[in-house]
Formats: sequence, structure tokens, C-alpha cells
Amino acid sequence: MNKILNWQKPTLTDSKKIYDYAQTSDALGCDASYANVILYRNRYCTEIAFENGFLFRRYNCRQRLKGYGFPLGQGNLKEAVHVYETDAETRGEPLEFVLVSERQKKELAATFPDKFFYREIRDDADYIYLRKDLANLSGKNYHKKKNHVSQFSRKYPEWHFDTLSDTNKQDAWSVEEQWFAENTSSPDIKKDQREDLEYERTIIKESLDNTALFDLRGGVLYANGKPVAMTLGSAITKSILDTHFEKAISGFDRDGAYAAVNQSFAQTLTDFTYINREEDLGLEGLRHAKLSYHPEILLAKYTIKVS
Repeated sequence: MNKILNWQKPTLTDSKKIYDYAQTSDALGCDASYANVILYRNRYCTEIAFENGFLFRRYNCRQRLKGYGFPLGQGNLKEAVHVYETDAETRGEPLEFVLVSERQKKELAATFPDKFFYREIRDDADYIYLRKDLANLSGKNYHKKKNHVSQFSRKYPEWHFDTLSDTNKQDAWSVEEQWFAENTSSPDIKKDQREDLEYERTIIKESLDNTALFDLRGGVLYANGKPVAMTLGSAITKSILDTHFEKAISGFDRDGAYAAVNQSFAQTLTDFTYINREEDLGLEGLRHAKLSYHPEILLAKYTIKVS
């Protein structure tokens, strides 16, 4: 299979094919989510190719993400890696993999003993939870989270959560618009931080404009008669959903809106076993928040280079 891959930028119409390859591979990582592959195509200069039973991925943004994704699908892994080797050699670049999970790392090590050097990137690790844990908040581990939901209920007794639909997509967008304004108004915000939030805003808009094509799940939390929080996600496989975005506006966030929207969303996802809430990006506050929900799996991710 020594051939040049027919790379293309992922499009909305690729979502079903990407999902099928992730399902075949029983993937858990958010990098395998079809929505992430498509939505972040410009951010990470993502290209994909479908060849010989594999989905090949390439990221080409040197300042953000550069390297190949682990091939997804069923086929000969040795041949698939040789395809990557040929592609890298043609480009005059080293062969490097990014966002490789622990299981994928072991597959590479078994197939190519002593060929690669493996470096764990803690900031890239995915936080994966049992859906029932987030939905029920049972036991002492979730006592504080349950108290946050109770606090929200006491302050806003008529609050409710509505699953995402055509009738409330605009409400979800209004939460994002207000959240964006609140988080970019400070004169102290750095240029790269603002650019990141602007890009995120762009892809949330694209998501909401294409909920059917993305088969998005999600919902809007209402209190005092207005939308105060929203969440959006999509399936990685039939057993695991990826939560892409979760936002709560100022004031309501301190009253427990995040705990309320998190639990309410999880309660609607009865067809999934796991929820992937993605990485913490090395942000201390985000890491603390994600650990406080006691992940069932902390999915390690590796960068892999030829030894």
C-alpha cells in the first residue's frame, strides 16, 4: 500500500463516514469525533483520506497541532503506517503521530517494536465519565455537585432544561453571545485568548446552523424565564458521547448553573454509557473542575516519533 494519499479537507458531508470509522475502531478519544474533525478543520489545518479500510488524518498547523492521527478502521496497521511513511517522505517531513491513545500506542509498539519514541502529553488527556454518574450524582464523591444543583433549584425554583431543537437553537446561541461578551470585555485579555474564543464562537455558530447534519445533542437551561446556560455534544461511537461546549452566563454560573446543565444533559443521554468531556488544555482551574467529577477514565494521549 505504498501510495500517495488523496488528502482533502473534511466537509459536513463526511460526518457519517468518519463516525463509521470511529465506531469500527471503538474509539474513545475526542479527536475521533466527526464533529471535532470537521469543526476544527481550519484551526488545525486538518486533512483526511479514506483508503483501504482506514480513515487517515493529518494536522498541519505548526503552532497548534502538527502530525498524523492514528489510522482509524480495520485493516493492516503495518501497511497503514507505511502509507504515512511514504507521505511524510514525499513532503520531506519526519513521521510523527499526535493525540494517540494508550491502546493505540500499545498497538503501534506491538507492531513496530523499538521503532518509535513515545511522549505522554498530560494536557491532551481526555476526561471520560460514566453517564450514570453524571446523571445521578450519587454517593459522597458527588455530594458537592448535588449541593450545587440544589442551590440552583432553591434560588430558581422554576428552572427547567429543554433538549436542543429548532425552536430553542437561538436561545443556545444567545447564551454563547452573552458568555462571549462577558469573557472578552476585559482590556487585559490577551490577543491569542481572544482569537481562541472568537474561533470557538464561529464553530458554535456553524454547529447550530447544521444541527441535523451533525446530529447534535444538547440543550438549554432556563431560569427567571430566560436562557442562562447551554450545552452541545455529538456521538463519537454508539457508546460514548463527546460534550463539545458547555456555557453558563455570569451570575447564574456562581449559583450552580454548570452543575445543573451538566446533570440535566447527562440525564437525557440514556443511550450512551460514557461521556467524554475532552481535555483540560493544561488550565489549572479547568483541570480541577474536570477532576472534581471523578472521571472513570483519564485517557492518556501521546505524541509519537521515530526513535
